Amino acid sequence: MRPLSPTLKRLLTRPQGLGRTLVICDFDGTLVPIKKHARLVRLPPTVKDLLRSLARKTDTTIFILSGRKLSDLQRHIGLKELIYGGNHGLEIVGHGMDYHHQGIKPARHHIAVLSRKLKRKIAHNPALAGCWIEDKTFSLSIHFRQAAGSSETILGTLIRSAIADCKTRMKILKGKKVFDIIPALGWDKGRAVKHVLSRSSRFDTIFCFGDDTTDEYMFAAVGRRALSVSVGSRIGSKASYHVDSTKAVIQVLRSLNRVKT
Repeated sequence: MRPLSPTLKRLLTRPQGLGRTLVICDFDGTLVPIKKHARLVRLPPTVKDLLRSLARKTDTTIFILSGRKLSDLQRHIGLKELIYGGNHGLEIVGHGMDYHHQGIKPARHHIAVLSRKLKRKIAHNPALAGCWIEDKTFSLSIHFRQAAGSSETILGTLIRSAIADCKTRMKILKGKKVFDIIPALGWDKGRAVKHVLSRSSRFDTIFCFGDDTTDEYMFAAVGRRALSVSVGSRIGSKASYHVDSTKAVIQVLRSLNRVKT
């Protein structure tokens, strides 16, 4: 991966400009720093204003794609001008889109059953103290950021055992101090990006920002036609570029906002 800065400078100063631009961005760890608990995350007002300003440009589209529940993501950002993808893109709304994967409603009951089962097992295992479940209706996130170092192996074994007994197929996605469980529907963030691209006008420039393993699906989907950017240091990422932090992502967005009319 190369640093984004030199390429960005060339793009921002070329005579033809950026043209129609799509910005695809993960939320936690990319647009905002990761916190000890998901409910502690807040989008700074200055960043919200920046997103609003960019999204109101006639040639710029912003797509926020997250593992968070769709309604939770919308509540945190609160801008109607954006496209939102929740539950790893199983739900996508905005810019005339109202997509909900046909497989999520049948899986909803099984997610609820699995959530209750895992909560009981975690509560009765002292080695998993500090682990907690985020029930997102159509998927689950089992967080272990505040648990002991040995909890990851124990928790992974417990989760694999639980989904083996599930009556519908589930998929485990490993992230930063979290296991995500989603219905095995052949869908991921990469498929979500392709869905949006197929229903949008052609873009001249695409930026794709992400910090976690689940964002690798996005990077693979956009390929070389986009500036795929890994946030932080990720060895082996499919991204072509990298920036150091969420602050660097915001700085890129500010640069785009300055050159856009």
